[in-house]
Amino acid sequence: DAGATQAYSITGTDLVIDASTGAITFAANPDFETTSSYTATVTVTDGTNEVEQEITVNVTDVNESPSFTSDALFTAAENQLTIGDATATDPDADATLAYSISGDELVIDASTGVITFAANPDFETTSSYTATVTVTDGTNPVTQEITVTVSDVNESPSFTSAASFTAPENQLAIGTAAATDPDADATQEYS
Repeated sequence: DAGATQAYSITGTDLVIDASTGAITFAANPDFETTSSYTATVTVTDGTNEVEQEITVNVTDVNESPSFTSDALFTAAENQLTIGDATATDPDADATLAYSISGDELVIDASTGVITFAANPDFETTSSYTATVTVTDGTNPVTQEITVTVSDVNESPSFTSAASFTAPENQLAIGTAAATDPDADATQEYS
């Protein structure tokens, strides 16, 4: 009937239908990786007659961005290259992730995310480094600011005096043993 009012309904809880317009929406944002299609029965009635139709809604996959799972703060001992790993995941099962890092003081393995110093760090010179790590799935780059705190290691002193002395006979004085210690607060004792 031309003037009849129609009312719509739908089965299940994943899809919602507007009872007066028939507009179908998802109850929650769909995730292709979890469920790629939904089926339901739509019913329309004019108050007297009722008709049902089975529907299928296919969800298309959208390339989603990766996300970091590693912490942004690292601590590494001075005088060695190892820092740690930048790690990330991507909801897309077939995604291949690639890593990069800003600056030239830190280095990252593009495929594993292993971060190292470009040269052995010295706590007495620089005690902290910052950089931007980028991970991409080839389409969607994501960045994370990282900070690497260098921990102080007690370093051995080194002699600055010659290893060989020359002394004239008949006197006690020979020379002076001298050394420096890279640790700023080090006290040296000779024996």
